[in-house]
Amino acid sequence: MGKTVLVVDDSSIMRKMIKQTLIGAGHSVVGEAKNGVEALKLYQKLSPDLVTMDITMADMDGLTAAGAILDFDKLARIVFLSNRDESKF
Repeated sequence: MGKTVLVVDDSSIMRKMIKQTLIGAGHSVVGEAKNGVEALKLYQKLSPDLVTMDITMADMDGLTAAGAILDFDKLARIVFLSNRDESKF
């Protein structure tokens, strides 16, 4: 049985790729957010089984958003997916 998933990434291309992968694996994408602020609002509204979260985003980064989601729901399941290139830092 597939899970309901909220996909959070500031890149529309990455959201689309993640969404296609999840749907292909039998999961249901119930929402998409482009930043942490949207992610928190959608999580509270949709209560998904899982969140895929980018780390670096405008308005509210993924780590801060994950903390806010966990404050709201201690049992939230969040997987961080990031395309960040550490060699540039």
